[in-house]
Amino acid sequence: MAITFFSLPGELRDRVYRHYFEVDGGYVHDAESDTLKTVDNRPVNLSLLYTCRDIAGEAKHLPLLVNPIHFKTLYRPELNNLAGCFNIVSSTYHLLKSELTLLLAHSGAMTPEVRTQLALKFPNFGSYGPPSSQDLSHLDDEVDPDPDFIHLMRSYMCYETRNVLESNANICYLSSNYYRGFSRFNGPPLADTSFWWFKGFWEAEGSLSSALQLMATHKPAIFNHQIYETFPHWIWSFPPDEFLNLRFEHWEIPSPVKVKHAMKLLAIGDVWHLPNVWHEARPCCSADDGDYLSAVHRAHRHYPVVSSVLCREKIRFSAVANAIRFLETRLSPKQRLDIRSLILHEGLPSVNQPSAHAQGLAPFYRENPHLRVERRVDLMGCVYATLASPSCVANHSQSPDDQPETLRPFPHELRRRITQWLLDALAVTEVGIPVDAYTLVIQAGSYQDYFTDQFQRQIHQEIAWHKAFKVLNQDYPFNGPVHKLHQDVQLTMIDPQEVDAVETLLNGTSPILRADFNIGVAQEYDSIINDTGHLHVGDWKFKKYCTLSDSFERPTHEVDYRTRLSQNFEIQTD
Repeated sequence: MAITFFSLPGELRDRVYRHYFEVDGGYVHDAESDTLKTVDNRPVNLSLLYTCRDIAGEAKHLPLLVNPIHFKTLYRPELNNLAGCFNIVSSTYHLLKSELTLLLAHSGAMTPEVRTQLALKFPNFGSYGPPSSQDLSHLDDEVDPDPDFIHLMRSYMCYETRNVLESNANICYLSSNYYRGFSRFNGPPLADTSFWWFKGFWEAEGSLSSALQLMATHKPAIFNHQIYETFPHWIWSFPPDEFLNLRFEHWEIPSPVKVKHAMKLLAIGDVWHLPNVWHEARPCCSADDGDYLSAVHRAHRHYPVVSSVLCREKIRFSAVANAIRFLETRLSPKQRLDIRSLILHEGLPSVNQPSAHAQGLAPFYRENPHLRVERRVDLMGCVYATLASPSCVANHSQSPDDQPETLRPFPHELRRRITQWLLDALAVTEVGIPVDAYTLVIQAGSYQDYFTDQFQRQIHQEIAWHKAFKVLNQDYPFNGPVHKLHQDVQLTMIDPQEVDAVETLLNGTSPILRADFNIGVAQEYDSIINDTGHLHVGDWKFKKYCTLSDSFERPTHEVDYRTRLSQNFEIQTD
């Protein structure tokens, strides 16, 4: 009697199917076609159209079950304007939320009941949160709300301010003559006071949204007055609670209509075209390099020079945002149930605080309990990316011997950028993602020795100084508001939450955090206590700063500066 394939036991047939459908490297999302392909660029036929109907019926779940799906940060030229304008809208909105929370608290909207409700959900808000009206008494002699954070934001983007904006928080219109780029408008500026209270963006943003919602509910008259004072052009056009509706999900790839609506309400201006504009070399911008926007204290007009080099930004959405969009729009709910593994490669910078994007995966975990996600973050490509203004890049591209990167970041910058990713990753459990189903892997790539050295000399040393300070100042309120004498120390000192996150990574006490390099060992701090115990707090802070500054070194890059720039910019030469 002849043996047919379907006469074999089902378990054996399943093994044959698995061997047939499983491909080396799994499936990779192709951004250009918005489809899944194999690593060698062959198309994937998920529908099994060319397969025997009986076999297709038995095996249709296997392609997604046995193959991990890889997603990368998403760049498409046609999405450049959307990504850039989304970045400025969402960043502006968060800054405004931070400022409005302080102003409303000063006006009496932060009642004891509101504080109590916030403290239940965000314990750190109760201890670090906005000062009471008594704490803000030094503002009473000011006629208008202090708009310093808006001025700082304007100087970041290098555009002209107007006298009419001195007393409100509207954003001045931008033009290509003042444009410094939207891709870098991402990190927390010094004026964003929410980062005094929290070191993870997820917790900071969530607390501000909740605070504003509660204050709008409990003190609607105060809330409405403050909104119309901040946005006078809303009067007779939009209700005050429209501000609460402007919030975007961090991981969202929104529609142009939604972004343009927010740009209109926030008075950002008609800047939709700017990210896609080609920019000439301008000598006034020759020093505007760096992966964050340094403040320009005097806005200036950009004067182009005769040049054969043009440049524009490549602005990306995160790998998480890309995956969420694909899963929602390209796969059916039934197909999503077959997925077992997503691998998300954050290899390059992306918009809207990407460290807090993984929380957007929560609905897929609720839908599919078997889902596992690994998010790989390239420290040098994503967290410390090579960025600059487009005009600055054009400047550097003119001179073959021009190698900038002479500036050194503050000693705490290395630590803050990494710990924000760690803290936001640990926060995924707050939205119901199982602790053993999501992993953040910080990757050093070819810079393993460099990051091992900097973890040991910088981050572990900062933790040691933090622990020494706690021993020397046992009355210091580490979990609450601080005396003005210690404010500067608090701003530069590693936070207890950051210490816990680094030690969690170091000790391997959570499956959520991993590194592909040696992150060093904990450093003793008794010697710091002995050497600095006699110092006044100001001298102690200066000693700490000098020690940490001396320990920082720039990496020796294996890839030249222009090659790294080309990952984030299009460069056109005659």
